Formats: sequence, structure tokens, C-alpha cells
Amino acid sequence: MPGVNRLFMDVDGTFYPCERVSEQSEIMKIGHVDKGVEVEKAQYLLNIGTLTEQECINCFAFNFCTACCSHCDGNKELSRDKKLEYCETTKKAVLQDLQMIALLDEFGYDFTEG
Repeated sequence: MPGVNRLFMDVDGTFYPCERVSEQSEIMKIGHVDKGVEVEKAQYLLNIGTLTEQECINCFAFNFCTACCSHCDGNKELSRDKKLEYCETTKKAVLQDLQMIALLDEFGYDFTEG
């Protein structure tokens, strides 16, 4: 959650949602030490799901998605295309994990053992 679970501040006192975002990106600036967090900007970054809502509704990897605002950074606005690029990476990783689970199951792996 931008500015709630994490908060990054540069040497000029500008707030960013976390350390992963670009300090060159205008959209990622969510406040300043003198003025506090701009709630509207933080909420905008929090609602990245609206960028690809239709694609996400039926996605098999939805519950495993780790996309955050850093994956959607279009510098002046959130980028739907950048998020969709990240989605493809996530889907491939989830599919590989599911294939590995199926393979282990096929060979009798006991998932109850720690």
C-alpha cells in the first residue's frame, strides 16, 4: 500500500511509495516531508487493478499476481501496457510452478511433509 506499508524519501524530502520506484518518475511522487502524503496520489497508485480490470477478472494467475505501481510506471501516468507486459511474466512463472507441482504429484511427492 503506497505510503502505508512502505515509504521512501529522497534527500530533497520527496515521498515515494517504496524504494523500488524511479525517483525520476513524476507519478510516483506522493508527497513531501513539509506537506505530508498526498492521499489522492497514493490512492491512484494503489488502484492499479483498474488499469487491466477486464484482463484480471478471468486470469488464472490472479491470486498469485504481485504487480504493483512500480510495474506500471509510465512516468507521468500509470501505464496499462507496462502492466500487461508484467502480467505475461507473472503468468509464465505461475504456469511453471503449477507444472512443477503436477510433475511432483505424478511422481508421488508427499506434500504433507515439511
